[in-house]
Parts: sequence; structure tokens; C-alpha cells
Amino acid sequence: MGIDAALMVTSPLFWKTVGFSDPLPGVVLNDLRFGRIWRQVERKRTLPTFATNLFLQVKRSEFLSRSNYAVPIYGPHYRFNIKQHQQVALVRLAKTLGHRGKVFYAAPVFHTHDVLYRLTARQELVKNSNFAPIHRLNGHERWLYSKPGASGVGHSEPEKIDEPNFLDQLNDLETMSIEFDNRRNETTLEDLRFVALAIQSSARETSWSSPISREYLRRTEALSAVEHEPYELQAAKLFMQIVTFCQLFGVQWHVVSSEQDNF
Repeated sequence: MGIDAALMVTSPLFWKTVGFSDPLPGVVLNDLRFGRIWRQVERKRTLPTFATNLFLQVKRSEFLSRSNYAVPIYGPHYRFNIKQHQQVALVRLAKTLGHRGKVFYAAPVFHTHDVLYRLTARQELVKNSNFAPIHRLNGHERWLYSKPGASGVGHSEPEKIDEPNFLDQLNDLETMSIEFDNRRNETTLEDLRFVALAIQSSARETSWSSPISREYLRRTEALSAVEHEPYELQAAKLFMQIVTFCQLFGVQWHVVSSEQDNF
């Protein structure tokens, strides 16, 4: 069972309102020690590896009901604008991550709440979304698309872009994760350090033109992990560096692991 949020209510009035004469028994989760649970299920580690990573910046698209013959794109389609200071930083991140990460813009191929709720209930959002390959959009101000996948048209100078299916690219990352597990001696800490350094490199190289990159460097100045510090403190600092980047740039971070790492 997963709990996103919980509230302990002791007011008798509340419980009478929901049909109970007395408060129901419960437990404060912070009072529990969960180490024994991991031991019982024979977990050797409580974290996945961070060897392969996926970064998504979710975009809100504009729906257009008519063809745009100048692009060209035919029939109803969607488009969103590309912010250049974000584009430069995300492209740099994608290059630094190399084969150990993917960076995409993600946008829906639908535009009504009814469809959103239906696809969410069916867990079909990914199948009905478009994933624009950030590394292919340098020099473009907009991305136009009409179908799910990783295909569309970069604009202002029209360029048709067809990338491999998004789910296939995720499978490639998962395969890469398995290969890293089988061949490498790196620890979770070193994986985190690799991702954090890739982000720092991106921020430094774009700080001259990006106020967000400059703010990232300012905020994370005190989060530099030092080798002689305890493992847990180093990992927490590196993790917070990555999370700070995601918050400032509006990016979602997903760790792509083999099935044996899922928990």
C-alpha cells in the first residue's frame, strides 16, 4: 500500500460526521521504524540504482483545429513554444548524460478534461502523449505534432523530426540499467554524483545566458558533497542538487531501473 498523504483526526465530531461513534484506532507513521520491513522482504538495498535516468519537462500545448500548410502539418494538431534559456540548459544536460539518460519535452495529444480523466483512470497517459527529443530542437522556437510518439515538426524553419518510439527508448534505458548492474562496481552514491555533476556542468555552461542556471548555482553552493562526509550526508546533498534543478526548471526526474530494482 502506498500513502501519499495522511491525517490523524481525533475530533469526535469528525468521526460522527462520517458515521462512526468513536475515533478509529490508528498509528502515527513517523513513530514506526521501517528497517525491519525491508529485512523481512530480504531487500539488500532500499534505493534503486541511479545509473540511467529520464528527465521530462511537461508542456501545456495549444490545440489547433486546422492544417498549417506552411510548416507543413495537416489536420488538427498541437503546438507549444520552446523557451530558449531552458532549451540550452536541457540540451547540455542531455549531452553530458550521454547514453545514461534521456531528456524530453512531454505534451498531451488531447485537450479536454474528460479525456484526461479517462486516460488517467486507464493508466494510458504515456500512450497518448508526445515526447519531443530536446537534443533535436536547437534553433527552433516551437514544436508542432499531431500524434503520440516522438515525431513532429520543429519550427520556425520547418524541420520534420522522427525519433524512435518513446517506449522503445525507455526499454533501451532499462536494458542499459541491467548492463550497468551486471558490469559495474559503481555505488548508488557514484551514480548520484554522476547525475549531479552533469547538471552542474549544464548550469555552469549556460549561466551566462540563463537566470535560472545562475539561481541553481547560488542555491546549491552549500550542497557540495565532500568525500570525508558520511555516506548518507553525501547522498542527501547530491539528491537535493538534482531535485533543486528539477524544481527550478520544471522538470520531472524518473529513475529507469530493471524490474529487479523496482520496489
